[in-house]
Amino acid sequence: MTTFPTDVTPENVTMYLGTIWALCEQELGRLPSIGHQDDPVGAIMLVMAMQGQTGEQLRAWLHDQAEAIAYRTKPVPPPRPIPRPRGPLPRLDSDTTDPDTGAPLPVHKTINGAIPPFDDQSYMRANLWGVTIPGLPPIPGGAGGAAQERMLSYLFERYPRAVQDLGLRTYAERGYRHFWRSWPDARSNSGQSLQQYVDDTKRVQDAGLIPCHFLRSKDYDGRNPDPTLVDQAVDALLAIDGIPWACHAWEASLFYDPARLRATIEHDATRAPSVRWCVHLQEGYADFGPDGHGHGPAFWKANIAVGVKTLLYQYKVAPAWSAGMMQARGNDVSVRLVQGGLWGLPETVDWIGFEVIAQLQFNNQVDGDGRLATEDIGDLKGYEILCTPGPLPPRGFGNGARMPDGRVI
Repeated sequence: MTTFPTDVTPENVTMYLGTIWALCEQELGRLPSIGHQDDPVGAIMLVMAMQGQTGEQLRAWLHDQAEAIAYRTKPVPPPRPIPRPRGPLPRLDSDTTDPDTGAPLPVHKTINGAIPPFDDQSYMRANLWGVTIPGLPPIPGGAGGAAQERMLSYLFERYPRAVQDLGLRTYAERGYRHFWRSWPDARSNSGQSLQQYVDDTKRVQDAGLIPCHFLRSKDYDGRNPDPTLVDQAVDALLAIDGIPWACHAWEASLFYDPARLRATIEHDATRAPSVRWCVHLQEGYADFGPDGHGHGPAFWKANIAVGVKTLLYQYKVAPAWSAGMMQARGNDVSVRLVQGGLWGLPETVDWIGFEVIAQLQFNNQVDGDGRLATEDIGDLKGYEILCTPGPLPPRGFGNGARMPDGRVI
Protein backbone atom coordinates (compact mmCIF):
# COMPACT_ATOMS: atom_id res chain seq x y z
CA MET A 1 0.00 0.00 0.00
CA THR A 2 1.28 3.45 -0.91
CA THR A 3 1.84 5.75 2.04
CA PHE A 4 2.35 9.51 1.99
CA PRO A 5 4.30 11.65 4.45
CA THR A 6 1.40 14.11 4.64
CA ASP A 7 -1.92 13.61 6.36
CA VAL A 8 -4.23 12.85 3.40
CA THR A 9 -7.53 14.17 4.72
CA PRO A 10 -10.41 15.65 2.67
CA GLU A 11 -9.48 19.07 4.03
CA ASN A 12 -5.85 18.76 2.95
CA VAL A 13 -6.73 17.37 -0.49
CA THR A 14 -9.13 20.30 -1.00
CA MET A 15 -6.31 22.67 -0.05
CA TYR A 16 -3.89 20.93 -2.44
CA LEU A 17 -6.38 21.13 -5.31
CA GLY A 18 -7.00 24.82 -4.67
CA THR A 19 -3.26 25.48 -4.85
CA ILE A 20 -2.90 23.41 -8.02
CA TRP A 21 -5.82 25.22 -9.67
CA ALA A 22 -4.34 28.63 -8.82
CA LEU A 23 -0.86 27.68 -10.04
CA CYS A 24 -2.18 26.29 -13.33
CA GLU A 25 -4.19 29.44 -13.99
CA GLN A 26 -1.09 31.56 -13.38
CA GLU A 27 1.46 29.41 -15.24
CA LEU A 28 -0.67 27.82 -17.99
CA GLY A 29 -3.59 30.21 -18.34
CA ARG A 30 -6.04 27.33 -17.82
CA LEU A 31 -7.33 24.84 -15.27
CA PRO A 32 -6.06 21.25 -15.24
CA SER A 33 -8.28 18.28 -16.10
CA ILE A 34 -7.68 15.78 -13.34
CA GLY A 35 -8.91 12.36 -14.43
CA HIS A 36 -8.00 12.77 -18.11
CA GLN A 37 -4.95 10.83 -19.29
CA ASP A 38 -4.26 13.40 -22.01
CA ASP A 39 -3.76 16.11 -19.35
CA PRO A 40 -1.71 14.59 -16.48
CA VAL A 41 -0.36 17.85 -15.04
CA GLY A 42 -3.01 18.14 -12.30
CA ALA A 43 -2.63 14.54 -11.21
CA ILE A 44 1.17 14.83 -11.12
CA MET A 45 0.99 17.95 -8.96
CA LEU A 46 -1.51 16.33 -6.61
CA VAL A 47 0.86 13.39 -6.05
CA MET A 48 3.74 15.83 -5.49
CA ALA A 49 1.68 17.69 -2.87
CA MET A 50 0.77 14.47 -1.06
CA GLN A 51 4.47 13.55 -1.07
CA GLY A 52 5.11 16.67 0.98
CA GLN A 53 6.35 19.13 -1.64
CA THR A 54 5.56 22.76 -0.96
CA GLY A 55 3.59 25.18 -3.08
CA GLU A 56 6.82 26.85 -4.21
CA GLN A 57 8.22 23.48 -5.28
CA LEU A 58 5.03 22.78 -7.24
CA ARG A 59 5.32 26.18 -8.90
CA ALA A 60 8.97 25.63 -9.80
CA TRP A 61 8.19 22.26 -11.40
CA LEU A 62 5.24 23.67 -13.36
CA HIS A 63 7.18 26.78 -14.39
CA ASP A 64 9.74 24.61 -16.20
CA GLN A 65 7.19 22.60 -18.21
CA ALA A 66 7.06 23.17 -21.97
CA GLU A 67 3.44 24.31 -21.88
CA ALA A 68 4.20 26.93 -19.21
CA ILE A 69 7.19 28.21 -21.15
CA ALA A 70 5.08 28.48 -24.31
CA TYR A 71 2.32 30.28 -22.41
CA ARG A 72 4.51 33.00 -20.93
CA THR A 73 6.55 33.54 -24.09
CA LYS A 74 3.72 33.68 -26.61
CA PRO A 75 3.41 37.02 -28.41
CA VAL A 76 0.99 39.46 -26.87
CA PRO A 77 -1.70 40.23 -29.45
CA PRO A 78 -2.37 43.86 -30.25
CA PRO A 79 -5.35 45.43 -28.48
CA ARG A 80 -8.67 45.07 -30.24
CA PRO A 81 -9.40 48.17 -32.35
CA ILE A 82 -11.93 50.53 -30.84
CA PRO A 83 -15.22 50.48 -32.79
CA ARG A 84 -15.82 53.71 -34.64
CA PRO A 85 -19.14 55.35 -35.44
CA ARG A 86 -19.81 55.84 -39.13
CA GLY A 87 -22.09 58.06 -41.14
CA PRO A 88 -25.85 57.92 -40.73
CA LEU A 89 -27.86 55.23 -42.48
CA PRO A 90 -29.85 56.00 -45.60
CA ARG A 91 -33.51 56.83 -44.93
CA LEU A 92 -35.49 53.96 -43.49
CA ASP A 93 -37.59 51.93 -45.91
CA SER A 94 -41.24 52.72 -46.53
CA ASP A 95 -44.29 50.56 -45.87
CA THR A 96 -45.27 48.16 -48.64
CA THR A 97 -48.02 45.63 -49.32
CA ASP A 98 -47.92 41.88 -49.82
CA PRO A 99 -47.76 41.35 -53.60
CA ASP A 100 -49.91 38.21 -53.31
CA THR A 101 -52.61 39.27 -50.85
CA GLY A 102 -52.44 43.06 -50.78
CA ALA A 103 -52.05 42.97 -46.97
CA PRO A 104 -50.21 45.97 -45.54
CA LEU A 105 -46.57 45.44 -44.57
CA PRO A 106 -45.59 48.28 -42.23
CA VAL A 107 -41.93 48.91 -41.44
CA HIS A 108 -41.37 49.12 -37.70
CA LYS A 109 -38.56 51.56 -36.93
CA THR A 110 -37.73 51.05 -33.25
CA ILE A 111 -35.49 48.21 -32.09
CA ASN A 112 -37.49 45.44 -30.42
CA GLY A 113 -36.12 44.93 -26.91
CA ALA A 114 -32.76 45.88 -25.44
CA ILE A 115 -29.46 45.36 -27.23
CA PRO A 116 -27.08 43.34 -25.02
CA PRO A 117 -23.72 44.80 -23.96
CA PHE A 118 -20.96 44.81 -26.55
CA ASP A 119 -18.99 42.08 -24.77
CA ASP A 120 -21.94 39.68 -24.68
CA GLN A 121 -20.62 37.00 -27.02
CA SER A 122 -24.01 35.28 -27.22
CA TYR A 123 -25.34 38.21 -29.27
CA MET A 124 -24.08 37.98 -32.84
CA ARG A 125 -22.50 41.00 -34.43
CA ALA A 126 -21.28 39.88 -37.85
CA ASN A 127 -21.03 40.92 -41.47
CA LEU A 128 -19.90 38.14 -43.80
CA TRP A 129 -20.60 39.97 -47.07
CA GLY A 130 -20.55 43.72 -46.68
CA VAL A 131 -17.45 45.33 -45.13
CA THR A 132 -16.21 47.72 -47.81
CA ILE A 133 -12.44 48.13 -48.21
CA PRO A 134 -11.49 50.24 -51.24
CA GLY A 135 -8.94 48.59 -53.49
CA LEU A 136 -9.62 44.98 -52.55
CA PRO A 137 -8.12 42.71 -55.22
CA PRO A 138 -10.15 40.11 -57.11
CA ILE A 139 -10.11 36.65 -55.53
CA PRO A 140 -11.12 33.23 -56.90
CA GLY A 141 -14.83 32.76 -56.36
CA GLY A 142 -15.26 36.37 -55.32
CA ALA A 143 -17.54 39.07 -56.63
CA GLY A 144 -16.91 41.58 -59.40
CA GLY A 145 -17.70 45.21 -59.98
CA ALA A 146 -18.43 47.29 -56.89
CA ALA A 147 -18.96 44.11 -54.86
CA GLN A 148 -15.29 43.22 -55.29
CA GLU A 149 -14.49 45.84 -52.65
CA ARG A 150 -16.78 44.20 -50.08
CA MET A 151 -14.81 41.67 -48.05
CA LEU A 152 -16.13 38.10 -47.89
CA SER A 153 -15.09 36.84 -44.46
CA TYR A 154 -15.82 33.22 -45.36
CA LEU A 155 -13.18 33.42 -48.14
CA PHE A 156 -10.67 35.13 -45.87
CA GLU A 157 -7.76 32.86 -46.82
CA ARG A 158 -7.95 33.88 -50.51
CA TYR A 159 -6.91 37.48 -49.87
CA PRO A 160 -3.22 38.49 -49.71
CA ARG A 161 -1.77 38.56 -46.21
CA ALA A 162 -1.66 42.36 -45.99
CA VAL A 163 -5.31 42.54 -47.07
CA GLN A 164 -6.25 39.94 -44.46
CA ASP A 165 -4.64 42.03 -41.72
CA LEU A 166 -6.41 45.16 -42.96
CA GLY A 167 -9.68 43.25 -43.19
CA LEU A 168 -9.50 42.01 -39.60
CA ARG A 169 -8.73 45.49 -38.33
CA THR A 170 -11.48 47.13 -40.39
CA TYR A 171 -14.00 44.47 -39.34
CA ALA A 172 -13.28 45.15 -35.68
CA GLU A 173 -13.44 48.92 -36.20
CA ARG A 174 -16.92 48.47 -37.66
CA GLY A 175 -17.98 47.08 -34.30
CA TYR A 176 -18.37 43.48 -35.45
CA ARG A 177 -17.28 40.63 -33.15
CA HIS A 178 -18.12 37.31 -34.82
CA PHE A 179 -15.91 36.44 -37.79
CA TRP A 180 -17.35 33.60 -39.88
CA ARG A 181 -15.11 31.34 -41.96
CA SER A 182 -15.85 28.29 -44.10
CA TRP A 183 -13.79 25.14 -43.63
CA PRO A 184 -15.09 23.46 -46.83
CA ASP A 185 -14.23 26.51 -48.94
CA ALA A 186 -10.77 26.78 -47.40
CA ARG A 187 -10.13 23.05 -47.69
CA SER A 188 -11.56 22.20 -51.09
CA ASN A 189 -11.29 25.41 -53.10
CA SER A 190 -8.48 27.39 -51.49
CA GLY A 191 -6.32 24.33 -50.88
CA GLN A 192 -5.62 25.13 -47.23
CA SER A 193 -4.33 22.42 -44.95
CA LEU A 194 -6.01 21.98 -41.60
CA GLN A 195 -2.97 23.46 -39.87
CA GLN A 196 -3.11 26.54 -42.11
CA TYR A 197 -6.81 26.92 -41.34
CA VAL A 198 -6.13 26.63 -37.60
CA ASP A 199 -3.28 29.15 -37.85
CA ASP A 200 -5.57 31.65 -39.59
CA THR A 201 -8.17 31.07 -36.89
CA LYS A 202 -5.55 32.00 -34.29
CA ARG A 203 -5.02 35.26 -36.18
CA VAL A 204 -8.74 35.96 -35.99
CA GLN A 205 -8.53 35.43 -32.23
CA ASP A 206 -5.45 37.63 -31.95
CA ALA A 207 -7.39 40.39 -33.71
CA GLY A 208 -9.85 40.33 -30.80
CA LEU A 209 -12.58 38.66 -32.84
CA ILE A 210 -14.67 35.56 -32.17
CA PRO A 211 -13.99 32.81 -34.74
CA CYS A 212 -17.07 31.03 -36.12
CA HIS A 213 -17.11 28.23 -38.67
CA PHE A 214 -19.27 26.67 -41.35
CA LEU A 215 -18.26 23.02 -41.58
CA ARG A 216 -20.00 21.49 -44.62
CA SER A 217 -21.13 22.71 -48.04
CA LYS A 218 -23.31 21.46 -50.87
CA ASP A 219 -20.62 22.66 -53.28
CA TYR A 220 -17.85 20.39 -51.98
CA ASP A 221 -19.20 17.64 -49.74
CA GLY A 222 -21.82 15.86 -51.83
CA ARG A 223 -25.26 14.80 -50.71
CA ASN A 224 -25.68 13.55 -47.13
CA PRO A 225 -21.96 13.61 -46.25
CA ASP A 226 -20.55 11.40 -43.52
CA PRO A 227 -20.91 13.34 -40.23
CA THR A 228 -17.47 12.22 -39.05
CA LEU A 229 -15.56 13.86 -41.91
CA VAL A 230 -15.25 17.16 -40.00
CA ASP A 231 -14.27 15.60 -36.67
CA GLN A 232 -10.55 16.19 -37.15
CA ALA A 233 -11.13 19.86 -37.98
CA VAL A 234 -13.42 20.34 -34.98
CA ASP A 235 -10.86 18.70 -32.67
CA ALA A 236 -8.04 20.88 -33.99
CA LEU A 237 -10.09 24.02 -33.44
CA LEU A 238 -11.21 22.91 -29.98
CA ALA A 239 -7.54 22.48 -29.05
CA ILE A 240 -6.97 26.24 -29.48
CA ASP A 241 -10.38 27.29 -28.11
CA GLY A 242 -11.03 28.44 -31.67
CA ILE A 243 -14.57 27.21 -32.24
CA PRO A 244 -16.98 28.90 -29.83
CA TRP A 245 -19.61 29.06 -32.62
CA ALA A 246 -20.13 26.72 -35.56
CA CYS A 247 -22.79 25.83 -38.10
CA HIS A 248 -23.26 22.24 -39.22
CA ALA A 249 -23.60 23.21 -42.88
CA TRP A 250 -24.33 26.01 -45.31
CA GLU A 251 -28.00 25.76 -46.44
CA ALA A 252 -28.32 22.24 -45.06
CA SER A 253 -31.83 21.71 -46.42
CA LEU A 254 -30.47 21.84 -49.99
CA PHE A 255 -28.24 18.76 -49.74
CA TYR A 256 -29.42 16.67 -46.80
CA ASP A 257 -32.32 14.32 -46.36
CA PRO A 258 -34.09 15.14 -43.07
CA ALA A 259 -33.00 11.95 -41.31
CA ARG A 260 -29.37 12.41 -42.34
CA LEU A 261 -29.36 16.03 -41.19
CA ARG A 262 -30.81 14.90 -37.87
CA ALA A 263 -27.96 12.40 -37.48
CA THR A 264 -25.40 15.08 -38.35
CA ILE A 265 -26.78 17.60 -35.87
CA GLU A 266 -26.81 15.01 -33.10
CA HIS A 267 -23.31 13.82 -33.97
CA ASP A 268 -21.84 17.32 -33.86
CA ALA A 269 -23.67 18.48 -30.76
CA THR A 270 -23.02 15.42 -28.62
CA ARG A 271 -19.39 15.20 -29.67
CA ALA A 272 -18.56 18.89 -29.03
CA PRO A 273 -21.13 20.24 -26.54
CA SER A 274 -19.06 23.34 -25.71
CA VAL A 275 -19.68 24.76 -29.21
CA ARG A 276 -22.70 26.94 -29.86
CA TRP A 277 -24.11 24.98 -32.80
CA CYS A 278 -26.29 26.78 -35.33
CA VAL A 279 -28.66 25.67 -38.08
CA HIS A 280 -28.57 27.39 -41.49
CA LEU A 281 -31.22 26.47 -44.06
CA GLN A 282 -32.25 27.66 -47.50
CA GLU A 283 -33.97 31.02 -47.84
CA GLY A 284 -37.27 31.36 -46.04
CA TYR A 285 -36.90 28.11 -44.05
CA ALA A 286 -37.13 28.05 -40.25
CA ASP A 287 -37.14 24.25 -39.93
CA PHE A 288 -36.44 21.13 -41.96
CA GLY A 289 -38.11 17.81 -41.43
CA PRO A 290 -40.13 15.11 -43.22
CA ASP A 291 -43.07 16.40 -45.23
CA GLY A 292 -46.33 16.62 -43.36
CA HIS A 293 -47.95 18.42 -40.47
CA GLY A 294 -45.87 19.03 -37.36
CA HIS A 295 -42.37 18.71 -38.74
CA GLY A 296 -41.40 22.19 -37.46
CA PRO A 297 -41.99 21.43 -33.78
CA ALA A 298 -40.44 17.97 -34.14
CA PHE A 299 -37.32 19.39 -35.80
CA TRP A 300 -36.61 21.91 -33.07
CA LYS A 301 -37.61 19.71 -30.15
CA ALA A 302 -35.05 17.16 -31.35
CA ASN A 303 -32.44 19.93 -31.70
CA ILE A 304 -33.19 21.29 -28.23
CA ALA A 305 -32.70 17.79 -26.81
CA VAL A 306 -29.02 17.91 -27.85
CA GLY A 307 -28.49 21.59 -27.01
CA VAL A 308 -28.84 23.08 -30.52
CA LYS A 309 -30.89 26.24 -30.09
CA THR A 310 -29.82 28.80 -32.71
CA LEU A 311 -31.22 29.45 -36.20
CA LEU A 312 -29.24 31.49 -38.73
CA TYR A 313 -32.23 32.71 -40.72
CA GLN A 314 -31.91 33.43 -44.44
CA TYR A 315 -34.31 35.89 -46.10
CA LYS A 316 -35.61 35.50 -49.64
CA VAL A 317 -33.93 37.38 -52.46
CA ALA A 318 -35.59 35.72 -55.47
CA PRO A 319 -37.83 37.64 -55.54
CA ALA A 320 -36.36 39.90 -52.90
CA TRP A 321 -38.53 40.66 -49.89
CA SER A 322 -39.21 44.27 -48.94
CA ALA A 323 -38.28 45.48 -45.45
CA GLY A 324 -41.92 45.17 -44.42
CA MET A 325 -42.06 41.58 -45.66
CA MET A 326 -38.80 40.78 -43.90
CA GLN A 327 -40.22 42.00 -40.62
CA ALA A 328 -43.46 40.10 -41.15
CA ARG A 329 -41.58 36.88 -41.91
CA GLY A 330 -39.28 37.45 -38.96
CA ASN A 331 -42.32 37.84 -36.72
CA ASP A 332 -43.60 34.50 -38.05
CA VAL A 333 -40.31 32.92 -36.95
CA SER A 334 -40.44 34.68 -33.59
CA VAL A 335 -43.87 33.39 -32.58
CA ARG A 336 -42.82 29.83 -33.42
CA LEU A 337 -39.38 29.67 -31.81
CA VAL A 338 -40.21 31.36 -28.52
CA GLN A 339 -40.77 28.99 -25.61
CA GLY A 340 -44.41 27.94 -25.48
CA GLY A 341 -45.21 29.69 -28.78
CA LEU A 342 -47.05 28.32 -31.82
CA TRP A 343 -44.73 25.31 -31.98
CA GLY A 344 -45.00 24.58 -28.27
CA LEU A 345 -41.25 24.37 -27.78
CA PRO A 346 -40.00 23.54 -24.27
CA GLU A 347 -37.20 26.11 -24.59
CA THR A 348 -36.65 29.23 -26.67
CA VAL A 349 -34.62 28.87 -29.85
CA ASP A 350 -32.64 32.01 -30.68
CA TRP A 351 -32.93 33.26 -34.23
CA ILE A 352 -30.50 35.61 -35.95
CA GLY A 353 -31.21 37.78 -39.00
CA PHE A 354 -28.22 36.24 -40.70
CA GLU A 355 -28.29 36.25 -44.49
CA VAL A 356 -30.39 39.25 -45.46
CA ILE A 357 -29.31 40.72 -48.82
CA ALA A 358 -25.99 38.90 -49.21
CA GLN A 359 -26.67 37.47 -52.66
CA LEU A 360 -27.90 40.84 -53.89
CA GLN A 361 -24.75 42.51 -52.60
CA PHE A 362 -22.57 39.86 -54.23
CA ASN A 363 -24.31 40.32 -57.59
CA ASN A 364 -24.62 44.14 -57.44
CA GLN A 365 -28.42 43.93 -57.59
CA VAL A 366 -31.22 45.96 -56.01
CA ASP A 367 -33.02 44.94 -52.84
CA GLY A 368 -36.73 44.36 -52.36
CA ASP A 369 -37.26 48.09 -51.84
CA GLY A 370 -35.58 49.05 -55.12
CA ARG A 371 -32.22 50.22 -53.76
CA LEU A 372 -28.80 49.04 -54.87
CA ALA A 373 -27.51 46.50 -52.33
CA THR A 374 -24.46 48.28 -50.91
CA GLU A 375 -22.86 47.99 -47.47
CA ASP A 376 -25.00 50.90 -46.26
CA ILE A 377 -28.20 49.21 -47.43
CA GLY A 378 -27.07 45.97 -45.77
CA ASP A 379 -26.60 47.88 -42.51
CA LEU A 380 -29.97 49.55 -43.00
CA LYS A 381 -31.70 46.21 -43.51
CA GLY A 382 -29.82 44.83 -40.51
CA TYR A 383 -31.16 47.63 -38.33
CA GLU A 384 -34.69 47.11 -39.65
CA ILE A 385 -34.43 43.38 -38.92
CA LEU A 386 -33.67 44.28 -35.29
CA CYS A 387 -36.94 46.24 -35.29
CA THR A 388 -38.93 43.11 -36.15
CA PRO A 389 -42.00 42.95 -33.90
CA GLY A 390 -42.89 39.84 -31.98
CA PRO A 391 -42.30 38.06 -28.68
CA LEU A 392 -38.73 37.02 -29.53
CA PRO A 393 -36.38 39.68 -30.94
CA PRO A 394 -33.55 38.47 -33.17
CA ARG A 395 -30.39 37.60 -31.28
CA GLY A 396 -28.10 39.61 -33.50
CA PHE A 397 -27.24 40.01 -37.18
CA GLY A 398 -24.98 38.42 -39.78
CA ASN A 399 -25.24 40.80 -42.75
CA GLY A 400 -24.17 44.00 -40.98
CA ALA A 401 -26.09 46.64 -39.02
CA ARG A 402 -25.64 49.98 -37.33
CA MET A 403 -27.85 52.58 -35.68
CA PRO A 404 -29.57 55.19 -37.91
CA ASP A 405 -27.18 57.87 -36.63
CA GLY A 406 -24.15 55.70 -37.42
CA ARG A 407 -23.38 54.42 -33.93
CA VAL A 408 -22.21 50.86 -33.40
CA ILE A 409 -24.87 48.41 -32.24
